[in-house]
Amino acid sequence: VADQSESEQLLMARHPVQAEKILSRISIFKGILPIIRHHHEHYDGSGYPDGLKAEQIPLGSRIMRMADHFDRMIAARPDKPAVGIEEALRSIVAGQGSIFDPALAPEFVTMIKATYESGQDKQKDGEVVQKAVKKIIATFESGVIGLPVLPTIVQKIRETIAAPNYSIDALAKLLELDAVISVRLIAVANSVVYRGREKVQTVRQAVPRLGTKETDNIVMAIVNRNLYQTEEMGLQGLMERLWKHSLATAFCARLIAERLKLGEQESYFTMGLIHDIGKVPLLQGISTLRARGDETMKALDYATIDNILKEAHERLGAELLKKWEFAEPFVRVAQMHEHPVLGEQTPKAVLVVHLANILTRTIDLSTYSDESVDLGSLESARLLGLPPHLSA
Repeated sequence: VADQSESEQLLMARHPVQAEKILSRISIFKGILPIIRHHHEHYDGSGYPDGLKAEQIPLGSRIMRMADHFDRMIAARPDKPAVGIEEALRSIVAGQGSIFDPALAPEFVTMIKATYESGQDKQKDGEVVQKAVKKIIATFESGVIGLPVLPTIVQKIRETIAAPNYSIDALAKLLELDAVISVRLIAVANSVVYRGREKVQTVRQAVPRLGTKETDNIVMAIVNRNLYQTEEMGLQGLMERLWKHSLATAFCARLIAERLKLGEQESYFTMGLIHDIGKVPLLQGISTLRARGDETMKALDYATIDNILKEAHERLGAELLKKWEFAEPFVRVAQMHEHPVLGEQTPKAVLVVHLANILTRTIDLSTYSDESVDLGSLESARLLGLPPHLSA
């Protein structure tokens, strides 16, 4: 057994040289061969294979010596259980000046501690987010807080348009019942985009000029705008930004659909408009629970609220659209737009809204800003067949 132990020690002492020899056959590793060879040298000269000491040991080798030792300490092996991070770091401190470079050891310890603490913070943040999401969802499921309700006029408009005996007069008569919608439709019909020879004075004149589907889109936009409201002053700014982002995504989605000559282009506008609808009840839930004195919700900062929205808005948005009896393509967009598994089988509507959602970052109409987004580098753009040079 003693001979075997000595044999194993000899083999261990030779492994840096063997590694150097093997890697020397591959040209890309030429520059790091000295680091590989000397990563078991000790600062006091007691290491192997060449007994180098102090500054004679390559800097990379001195760093790798600490990393290798730390990894071996915290990883379990058949002959030795793993130790905790703090104990592993104490062994680095104890070995500075003998095994490890005394100038590098404190930096290494500080770096590992910072990384570990950051990981712990992220874990704690994740637990806070999960707890908050569960509490908000539970309040909706129990009926303590109600999910937003699609206004009756939208449902009646859909029924009117879908009716076998549909007529523009019937739709106009229904729209005239809502003064706010009537005024907005007339204003849009008289805008530069739709303006005709004569000025539109009534809803009955506005609907034919806009068209049935565009009228439906405008009504949806007006209704959605009213949903992005909260009584909490601290969340009003976020609600406003989310509304602008949704509207911008709607226009971007329709623009993409137009450039690709896709059918039902008005539907892409609506899909863009409602893609983030799940964030609305989440924010309203946070606001309501805060008003009721919930300490967990009161303690949330904006970064955590943002993480809550990321975590749950797709699922809640899909459920809300199902409740509103939206067709399956709209539900899929709400459910998949943020981080879809992009591929040839990904629904085209999801690709369009995913791309539109990202493009709003380039015009500062997203909760995230990134002016450097390159359309040609986006996988959703490639799958849609957009040429690399085409910009939004």
